[in-house]
Amino acid sequence: GMFSMSAGGERSLVPVSRSHPPGDSGREDEAIEAVARYWHVTPNWVDAQTVPLFDGMKERGRWSSESFAQPFEGLARSLAKAGKSLGASIALDGYGGDFLFQVSRVYLADLLSQGKLLRAIGEWHAMDRRREGMPGFVRYGVQPLLPRWAKRRLSSVRGSRAMRSSMERGVPPWISRRFEREHSFAERFAALGPDSQPGSTAVDREAQFYLTHQFFARINARMSGFALDHGVELRSPLLDSRVVRFALSRPRSERNDVGDQKRLLRASMRDLLPESVLAPRVGKSGTLTSYFAQHMWKDGLRRLTQMLPARELAALGVVDSDALTRAIDEYRRSGMSYPHVDALFCTLQAETWVRSRSISAASEPATIAIGSS
Repeated sequence: GMFSMSAGGERSLVPVSRSHPPGDSGREDEAIEAVARYWHVTPNWVDAQTVPLFDGMKERGRWSSESFAQPFEGLARSLAKAGKSLGASIALDGYGGDFLFQVSRVYLADLLSQGKLLRAIGEWHAMDRRREGMPGFVRYGVQPLLPRWAKRRLSSVRGSRAMRSSMERGVPPWISRRFEREHSFAERFAALGPDSQPGSTAVDREAQFYLTHQFFARINARMSGFALDHGVELRSPLLDSRVVRFALSRPRSERNDVGDQKRLLRASMRDLLPESVLAPRVGKSGTLTSYFAQHMWKDGLRRLTQMLPARELAALGVVDSDALTRAIDEYRRSGMSYPHVDALFCTLQAETWVRSRSISAASEPATIAIGSS
């Protein structure tokens, strides 16, 4: 929602949202329309299909002080521009809803730590919609309880799959192993990841991770900056300190009960939203997985091919250019099922950023700084 100001000084709420095609993981058009009808307003749409993923990538590389790029910058800017065209100056988002009012399946580890093995297995079978079976149960229920030395020992067993903590991603195959060791990837995640956070339960540690890790704060700050570029101030009502304190005081069952998530948040909206919107959902909607995958498969694959060899990152010892070439070829064969698409995006952004910085530095006249002793 966005606030617009009338000539008489009165504020009105203007609904602005993304529209995705049927079958897309981001589609919530019907739910948004139901809410709008409930409140007798008309939604304003931004067609997500028309918003490019890589718009302005080279220009960003010249002025940005870091290679980190938010893949959904284009959507954020499009929403801000749409709101501004309607007279809005303030935008409200739902940031914090996932962090505060739901929890992942990692809560199974808490059931196990309490000796409730049969209950944990029963709940896992009830919510295992992706048919991950016992390996999935081990990942969510057992691994969070293992000390780090045990995970390393089990990962070193010949033929076993590396045991990773919750939310820990595997290093893509084109990243230099020497670079990985020198920068202590595994150790850094162990020190900053969910398992290392303060808290007596896995549920508490996950919430602490979401609310304090710099990655999420950087994302939110970037989104606010994109909106401000177009004259719109972005606000997150759910991060009000009173809401945060209340949400964190509530029991886990209100955040996830056998896969039924955000139960407290939905209950608080009863009589304010239509029942069809408040009903439990079979799967998560509103995600940008399909948007990202489709743009990477089209424009992204072309840009990745043109990027080869990644001479700047290879010269810095970050990537193995031959391994990266093989990975892009595998992505071309595998399509959207390739497991490291997000890492390919980050590699493309980093290589483009370093090249832009190198060109800018080479084009600037040499200067000598003279100081007094």
